[in-house]
Amino acid sequence: MAVVMLSGWRRGLSAGVAASLLILIVGCKPAAQQAAGASPPAPGTPASPAAPAGVALVPVSTAGAGGPTVFEDPSEHAFSVSVPAGWTAKGGIIRKSTVAAAPWIQENSADGTIDVFYGDPSIPNFLTPSQMHAGGQTVHTQFGDEPVENYESGAQFAAGYAQQVFGQTCAGMQPTGGQPEPALAQQTGDISNQMAQEIGSTVPPPNFDGGLATFSCQVNGQPYVVGVIAVTSISQAAGLWSVPLIFGYRAPAAQAAAADQAARALQASYTRDPQWLANMVSVGRQAMQLLQRQDAAAEAAMQRMQQQDSALLNAQAQANMNRLTSEHQAFMANFNAQGAARNAAFAQQEYMKDSNTQAEIRVIKNQQCIAWNDAAHTSCRVVAPD
Repeated sequence: MAVVMLSGWRRGLSAGVAASLLILIVGCKPAAQQAAGASPPAPGTPASPAAPAGVALVPVSTAGAGGPTVFEDPSEHAFSVSVPAGWTAKGGIIRKSTVAAAPWIQENSADGTIDVFYGDPSIPNFLTPSQMHAGGQTVHTQFGDEPVENYESGAQFAAGYAQQVFGQTCAGMQPTGGQPEPALAQQTGDISNQMAQEIGSTVPPPNFDGGLATFSCQVNGQPYVVGVIAVTSISQAAGLWSVPLIFGYRAPAAQAAAADQAARALQASYTRDPQWLANMVSVGRQAMQLLQRQDAAAEAAMQRMQQQDSALLNAQAQANMNRLTSEHQAFMANFNAQGAARNAAFAQQEYMKDSNTQAEIRVIKNQQCIAWNDAAHTSCRVVAPD
């Protein structure tokens, strides 16, 4: 889908930032409000010669009766599409800022019965539930509101979108089937990879899934059909999923095949203006480089903090080790001193015991010590008295 957008939820300066940026460059994230202050008509609203209220530079182009004509975005010349003979078309680029732009196109058959659309700037990006954000919440960021919801495949999103958008204009909607759209998912993925190379992104590419959902319903009592084709993408690195491609139709049941063909022809004819795309890629590259520099600066700051924390922890650990060593040494010195005192007391006790024993023996033997044999007075030369 030819949409270039550089908005996303910034979860710190991490790999998630770059992944978010990449998704939004190739994705279809609409602005919360367009610059002119109004939104384009819902896809379920039949095309009308009058531009939506408050929307400037979104005129209607009527194809000539002789064959298809080209409708070009009147506001920025960002894209062009082919319009079948006799059909009317309207659309344009809805821009939130210099780095956020999304297209919307509606075509209406000459008899007013078949409506086809491409793009819907009311679809937000979604955050996957996490420990930080529980499901059902809406995260308010500088880039708009991002609901926290479980990821939906292309077919799942297409089915829910069809019922929500067309339910009011096509009564009694009932699902009639659907099919996978791997070719469209592959095409969108190829655009993603190409854009990633052009803007210099190194984040892991998101995964893409495409699907069609069809419904039966009634308009003024007449049987109608609704078909919506959507491609969704999810970036595990950023915890973000989006709808980079959506288009579809509402038509009488008898013209279901023609409506499906017209919607697919609209999508296939969507052509981005090379100069406009080059400008947006340049802006995207600058934004990516800025984020990468900020990411590098934040990483360096984090490393410095970690080094400071590590140095502080090491100093604290060394101080604790020194304290424990000092306490251990003091304990061992006291323990050794107590041991030495106990040993000395025991030796003295043994000496006194031995001396007393010898003295008793001398008394019993009626002996007299006439000379000590050692300085410690542990033994002596004895004689018996006369």
